[in-house]
Amino acid sequence: EQATIGKIKSSVMTLNEMFESLLNISKLDSLSYQSSQKLFSVEKLAASLKEIVKPHALHKNLEIQFELQVKSAVGDDALLSQILLNLINNAIHYTDQGSVKVSFCAVDDCLHITVTDTGCGISIDDQSRIFDEFFRVDKTRGQHDGLGLGLSIVNRLCKLIGAEISIHSQLDLGTTFTVATRYAVAASDVQLHARDVNDRMDGAKKISILGKTIAVIE
Repeated sequence: EQATIGKIKSSVMTLNEMFESLLNISKLDSLSYQSSQKLFSVEKLAASLKEIVKPHALHKNLEIQFELQVKSAVGDDALLSQILLNLINNAIHYTDQGSVKVSFCAVDDCLHITVTDTGCGISIDDQSRIFDEFFRVDKTRGQHDGLGLGLSIVNRLCKLIGAEISIHSQLDLGTTFTVATRYAVAASDVQLHARDVNDRMDGAKKISILGKTIAVIE
């Protein structure tokens, strides 16, 4: 009975993940996602991600590491969180032993994140297709029951926030995904806050609602 219940639970979780992926694709297709620009704590973002993925990593006896070289940035932390959550979960799914490492650093004053695993790796031929919808690598089909939408969603979200994603991988040696955002980083929260306020003031000057009508529809 416990084995049967376990299989049912696993099937329900898989179905939920599939529905969530399809809904996210639908939202992206309907352009209902909108990117925002605000000051956020990279430390809080990393802590939240670690809290979510740590049980999954522990279940597979994998070491999960977060390395932070920056404290704060300006951008859409919610969309960035979705991107990184997909990448980290993928890394855990396809890694049977070793570790998954997530690094946050500044490159040319912009936030860059790398997700590195010691998993099975991806062949050169498959690397050109992994961001396609419903594409799944033949070698790893048995390891995950997904629809092959995770990396497609990641790619779309990266475009939405103006980030670039790249991959470096070798078969049986692991994979590294790099997300190069345009999110500004600074040495201190005060400096970032000042820059964020200035950007908002500049935006307010450009956009005026004078003479226009505001409709609130509930």
